[in-house]
Amino acid sequence: MKKYIIELFHRLGILRFILQKLRPGTVTIFMIHGVVGGEPSDWAPAWRRHTIDELDFIIKTLRQYFRIVSMSAAVEYLSQNSSSSKEKLLVLTFDDGYKNNLTSALPVLQKHGAPAIFHLATAGIENGEPYWIDRLDYLFQHVNRTTLDVKIGPVMFKLDMSNRANYEKSYRALRLKLKREMPSDKILQEEIEKFASSLEMETSVATKSDLRHDKWAGLMSEADLSTMPASIEFGAHTVNHKRVNAMSIEELMSELEGSKAYIEKHSGRPCKHFCYPNGDYSDEAARCIEKQGYDSAVTTEMGINQVGDDLFKLKRVPMPFGLKEGNLLYQMINKIC
Repeated sequence: MKKYIIELFHRLGILRFILQKLRPGTVTIFMIHGVVGGEPSDWAPAWRRHTIDELDFIIKTLRQYFRIVSMSAAVEYLSQNSSSSKEKLLVLTFDDGYKNNLTSALPVLQKHGAPAIFHLATAGIENGEPYWIDRLDYLFQHVNRTTLDVKIGPVMFKLDMSNRANYEKSYRALRLKLKREMPSDKILQEEIEKFASSLEMETSVATKSDLRHDKWAGLMSEADLSTMPASIEFGAHTVNHKRVNAMSIEELMSELEGSKAYIEKHSGRPCKHFCYPNGDYSDEAARCIEKQGYDSAVTTEMGINQVGDDLFKLKRVPMPFGLKEGNLLYQMINKIC
């Protein structure tokens, strides 16, 4: 019933009217990760990525209601003491530095003249190693079992691999359990390395080399940073993709300084913005980021932004999925309200 009501409201122009009138003078920041297209591969991540067609459709549709601007332009707008502007601004942010942001997303962005910011965790850019979330996902999908007893450090979990739907649900539960129960991200990454290396030897799956140039999980290289067009900004995402509220101040400052310096060195442009890994943040971390010379930081806290909001706790909304205009407009109205 719900989808029929949405379609009716769309056909009557009600959704368009609401979106045009809703919350003027605000900044909506979209959160995106991977964007893929091309030939099928022998696996697909358990958490959904956007297709090239979806990104193209969403930008084409939403630019009728929003002005797409760079992160720097949005921060400048939000920094005003007051604003009488009735515009609705939109920022496109891509997290984690996946290579497909360059090969698949960038041509779409250029087609529409849309600026964006790519958030980079610089250790992966430097060494080419995949994120643990992709490494485990790929490894599990190449293990021919219906269940798997997983022991990573103190965390024990029975992974259900009986079908795709069960696996996606089960793997998500495992990821959340690991993040919740591990004492720190450093220990989390060390224990995952031990577990994955052991299972790779047992199954003869060469995860790291397989994923280095994988269309889903492969990361950008140092050389890619220097060839990016001016319409793309780079934001820091720490060096090792560690949660900022799970580090000492000394380690945090080192991660902030190191990622910023690396990006500026290899891109030849300033790195003025930050993205909290996993969306976790604290007041203390926000002030450290400001002290380190950044102009803003984005969270994964759901919502939109207006003049006067804390620039180091900016809210974002996940980029919608799908290729139906009515459903897209309905999702946007839900996120903005």
